[in-house]
Amino acid sequence: MIPRLIVLLLLTLLPLTLTGCLRVKESFPGHSRSTVWTAINTVAEEPEYDDWYVMENEVWTDPETARLEVYRVTRRTLHRPQARPINERRQWRFQITLDEGDPPAATFLSRGAAVPMHAQLEADRFFNEVWELLGGRPVPDPRLDPDYVDPDFVEITSEVDREPAQRERGPREFDPIMSDDQR
Repeated sequence: MIPRLIVLLLLTLLPLTLTGCLRVKESFPGHSRSTVWTAINTVAEEPEYDDWYVMENEVWTDPETARLEVYRVTRRTLHRPQARPINERRQWRFQITLDEGDPPAATFLSRGAAVPMHAQLEADRFFNEVWELLGGRPVPDPRLDPDYVDPDFVEITSEVDREPAQRERGPREFDPIMSDDQR
């Protein structure tokens, strides 16, 4: 009786691990809050997908709290070689909030039952489209990376790879008959 109860409990909890909420935050340095809000509204109202068709798109906007609620249904027919076409349908329920602060930041919250990776891809697609409307993502300054090495201050020597004894003798000649121990 107890093993059956454990199996039943695990089968009940399994779908919960595959679904759930996802929260993604994106900041928009160099842009005003009103510009970002306009871009977010435009992307929500007029989504662009490369290989999906938007069948339904309902957007509720609350400008006072800077929040959008989106319900969207997308479809596509996936054609693969030597296989039957697959009809896919995705239903999206997500919320976008524009947070206070400088730089302005938006939070994408997936509220529907979806595979978390699918929701992550939708959040990335949404924010990429917002960046496209804003003129593109800023190019990061490599000097801010802690592992950055300035090429003007790197000393390049050809002697670095050889040991001290080899530097005195010069380069070794290759002999295909010699074993590694004899070299």
